[in-house]
Amino acid sequence: MPSLYHLQRRSVVISRLLYRIGERQLEKLLKPVYRLRAELGLPRGAQPLLTGQHSPTLVLALFSIVLAKPQPDWPPNTHVTGFPFYDRRDFFGETELQPELSKFLDAGPPPIVFTLGSSAFWVAKDFYRDSIKAAESLGQRALLLIGHERNLPRESLPEGVAAFEYAPFGEVLPRARAIVHQGGVGTTGQALRAGRPTLIVPHAHDQFDNAARVVRLGCARQLARPRYNARSATRELASVAGTAGVCAPGC
Repeated sequence: MPSLYHLQRRSVVISRLLYRIGERQLEKLLKPVYRLRAELGLPRGAQPLLTGQHSPTLVLALFSIVLAKPQPDWPPNTHVTGFPFYDRRDFFGETELQPELSKFLDAGPPPIVFTLGSSAFWVAKDFYRDSIKAAESLGQRALLLIGHERNLPRESLPEGVAAFEYAPFGEVLPRARAIVHQGGVGTTGQALRAGRPTLIVPHAHDQFDNAARVVRLGCARQLARPRYNARSATRELASVAGTAGVCAPGC
């Protein structure tokens, strides 16, 4: 609800009132947590979503100092770890790219990689169709990481466009001409490490904040999800994919 953000900025009193309303509503949702703590003989504790989520011993901030430097209002025992880079192959022991994917990457110039990370692909809608049109308009190859077969366009893919449900970001993103992603913290870290020009299309949660931070670094442009279509994606990517240099801030 972006309107609430602008409302909060107008007054500290309004901001505190909105937080109190939110806290009361969350209390209803958290009753099962409090019941479980009681059954285990534990005190009720602080409200776990707004005030009681930090450990008194150690708080790990699982992102790079490039994305956010320690702030005065952080818990004093916070340690910034850097991004915990993770590819699914790290768990399953896969050591090579899929042969079809390697063949596609080797067959032409670097493609624009379009991905919605590990969660936003469930609400992809026309994201991948619009992305194909944008890549075609720019005369660029495209690699679609669709997350699930439901997102595979029904029509045949144009020449120079390939779609896979999954690919390890650590291997694929450094080989991209540009990257379009949803701004999740894991994908954001991988894109920064790859050092490629990026367009971020945030959907929810921390993605808006991540996008704003990367834009401030000069490593990306941002486009609101409701405004993402073939025309707007073409316009933004014409700027992003044409970037002469790359951003490699050392995450």
